[in-house]
Amino acid sequence: MAHARQQIRDAVATALGSIDEVGDNVYTSHVYPVDRLPALVITTPSETYLEEASAMGDDQAFLLDLEVRVLAKAESDTVDDLLDTIAAKVQAALAADDTLGGRVLNLITTETEVEIDAEGEQPIGVATTTWSCIYRIDPADPETLTH
Repeated sequence: MAHARQQIRDAVATALGSIDEVGDNVYTSHVYPVDRLPALVITTPSETYLEEASAMGDDQAFLLDLEVRVLAKAESDTVDDLLDTIAAKVQAALAADDTLGGRVLNLITTETEVEIDAEGEQPIGVATTTWSCIYRIDPADPETLTH
């Protein structure tokens, strides 16, 4: 089995796998091929141990920040529209099961940031949606999600 964070990233990738605009260009790593756009990149950049919530039982609770980046070539003045279209589909897909099959408690969106990255050969539009969720694990086994 995999660490709880990986299980959560994989569940998000599965939930987002049916978005037509990105096809199978859904990645769960900070490193991704930028030549296959549009794409989604799912990362878990930070988490916080929730001491008070953990004191209520034998398991440990964490507040996990999860980012879903929508990447698209910024080759026309419609890149913002494409980013918004895909981001709306991401929100709808994740809202359809905000517990990711019981892996987390109430996945909610907390922030969206849109920017154009013009550093490479081809400018890329990026819409990053940050989500927060609480997950619980058995402290002796961080691969076992608990409820």
